[in-house]
Amino acid sequence: MGMGCDLVCQKCGYSFEAWLGIGRMYPAVYEETVQKGKRGELGEELQKFLLENPSGAIDISCVVGACKKCGELHNIDDLSMYLPKKGLKPDKPKGRWSVSMPFEGAEYVSPMDLKAHYELVAKYPHKCKHCGGEIKIFTEKTIGRIKCPHCHEKLVKGDKLIMWD
Repeated sequence: MGMGCDLVCQKCGYSFEAWLGIGRMYPAVYEETVQKGKRGELGEELQKFLLENPSGAIDISCVVGACKKCGELHNIDDLSMYLPKKGLKPDKPKGRWSVSMPFEGAEYVSPMDLKAHYELVAKYPHKCKHCGGEIKIFTEKTIGRIKCPHCHEKLVKGDKLIMWD
């Protein structure tokens, strides 16, 4: 399930459209993102991780990133890197994802399997597109902590809410 919402600053009027989660296209997007990572299109760190860890997995969930330097907000893919928990050898399914989008044969690690069978080994080093600063990740659980990049007040969810799937 994915969701989008607007985040609004009640002090200065700034607004940002946030996209979180993932939808029914997950298996195809996962497979495509891993291939881009292996080709080096998503940076050397992710490429090295994927090539050196065939059993590794990544989190492709949409998240909001906030630059620690300038405060600019970005919609990005998480891309954190995971390895199977000690003693586990989870298989990447190659089966049905949903009735409407089966993706037979797609290789992916579902968000549920990622939480249950893998442990975080490295956060992807996101950089701000505006100033090059380090990005802090916000998820659906932490979205209420995002501050306005202009006046630094907490942003609140506005009236717009989009759910997909």
